[in-house]
Amino acid sequence: FVAALDAFAELMAKRGRNIALRPHPGGQYALKHNLALPKNVRVRNDPGYRLDLRQFCYGISPPSSVLFDMLLAEIPTAVWRDSRRSVDASAYVGLPMVSGPDEWADFVMAVERDAEPFLLNQRQFLEKQQIPLDPRDVFGRFVQLFQAAERRGGSEFGANPR
Repeated sequence: FVAALDAFAELMAKRGRNIALRPHPGGQYALKHNLALPKNVRVRNDPGYRLDLRQFCYGISPPSSVLFDMLLAEIPTAVWRDSRRSVDASAYVGLPMVSGPDEWADFVMAVERDAEPFLLNQRQFLEKQQIPLDPRDVFGRFVQLFQAAERRGGSEFGANPR
């Protein structure tokens, strides 16, 4: 991923474009390994609740829950997988897959021409997942979950140990 990012950044620099890199919250590889990033790459490590992903034109990520964050933010999103296909991306079948920097650039150019087909595809992908997306429905489900835990004594959440 890092090699592809570096080469992609070089392609984008030739176009005068900057790139935002959001390290995965669980790994922080780029930061932990103090990677020397190209000059046109800016690290955006704000907490997820403070970062509005809708400000980005597109997203590219290895298979991760971060992909769902980008899909829900409704930004055109591609799944990165290594060229040997050793990274399992089977949970994301139906979304664009990219490996090398040229594929990344092709994805970006296609998004710049017309993002709507990507967004439509993403909506269909999310519908197939049957994930509750309505905020009121999600909130109601959490309320029910916590009410059930409270009725059971709350021990599952560390309260009222037995």
